[in-house]
Amino acid sequence: MTGHRTIVRRLDVRERERLAKLFRSIGTDNVHEAEAARSRIDSLLRQFGKTWTNLIELLSGGALSVHPDLAGDIAGLGDPDPDQRANARRNIAELLARHRKNWNDLADALCGITSAPWLNPSAAPEPERVNPLALIHQLLQEY
Repeated sequence: MTGHRTIVRRLDVRERERLAKLFRSIGTDNVHEAEAARSRIDSLLRQFGKTWTNLIELLSGGALSVHPDLAGDIAGLGDPDPDQRANARRNIAELLARHRKNWNDLADALCGITSAPWLNPSAAPEPERVNPLALIHQLLQEY
């Protein structure tokens, strides 16, 4: 009796770049272009036996930790329900606005092009905040 083997294809550099480019296109204001990109990502993931929950790992090469809510919203972009996709996109847009980032910043961070402690605030310590009035007061006292 011979065992049945399954061949699992891996994404190469070119396919990863294509995936990143398509992910960037989801952030466009053009609804039709965004939906076409989402559909192509869906097709590419199926081709490699992956799902939207694997997208962060595929874009980052597996070395990125993001907040579970963000990971859920990214996976939600592939949900079959359009309302769920819209909700996930809205949540991501709110996160980006809160951190004064755009969709390209998110794609760059997910691909490891830039560092992004804002993707997982629980993993990175919050920088110490400076009270501007206390600083001015201190400077005036020293002067």
